[in-house]
Amino acid sequence: MDSDQGLAFQDQVVSKGGDMKLNVMHELQRRNPLIAKPIRVIQVVNQVGDGSEENPVQFEYSYFSMDGQKLATTFCNVSPEGEQSSV
Repeated sequence: MDSDQGLAFQDQVVSKGGDMKLNVMHELQRRNPLIAKPIRVIQVVNQVGDGSEENPVQFEYSYFSMDGQKLATTFCNVSPEGEQSSV
């Protein structure tokens, strides 16, 4: 496949996926990632903290492979529904 055919093929793939694919492609180009690929993981979200100033409410996001191996954990104050914690 020559470069013109490759570009035409890419345009067809993007048009079939709609705006979402196009937005993802633009974001990936902007960030210039080293690697980007789809993966299957299990996401577990826990609410931690009691809401005090010393121990604010946060959400712990943990990611596991499909065979149960822990891959990563991160904390943030945004709930799974996308709202910031007000507690």
